[in-house]
Amino acid sequence: MLALLAMPAVATDSAASRLAQAARFDYATKLATTLALQGHIPKANFDCVAAIPLGTYTGPIAGFIGSKLNTDEIATALSFYESPVGGKYTQYGIVQFYKLKAIPEDLTVPDIDKNEMQQIVAFSRSSAGVKLMAPDFSRGMVLAAKSAEDKELVACGYKGAL
Repeated sequence: MLALLAMPAVATDSAASRLAQAARFDYATKLATTLALQGHIPKANFDCVAAIPLGTYTGPIAGFIGSKLNTDEIATALSFYESPVGGKYTQYGIVQFYKLKAIPEDLTVPDIDKNEMQQIVAFSRSSAGVKLMAPDFSRGMVLAAKSAEDKELVACGYKGAL
């Protein structure tokens, strides 16, 4: 169905960009847009939208991250999301999103043991974790990516509003 899960990350040097990629915030934003349009626009336009590069989302999201988290918080979050436990946590969230949206993807739910869960809880209680997991943070990321995304949608021939 939607083959976005295996898309490569965009190479960049900034810590905030690395965080957007490691936490898959850029992927999640792209996925949300693609799902919102699926079945509502002609296939040619949809295929164009599905092909929008992740970098379109990464840059604006990195800017948003940099405006909300300080350098230490970004470093803390990056350390977590680039770790094996952070990878499992991210994968778990993606699988849950697919299930919530009833998308029939064959995705593996990662096994998270007690020690890993303690690491996740510890991160979620850190200053960075509290900020990143707040509901308004997700909305802010989507809004941050919107202007760059709108240009791509127009280029794909989409004239509606999300």
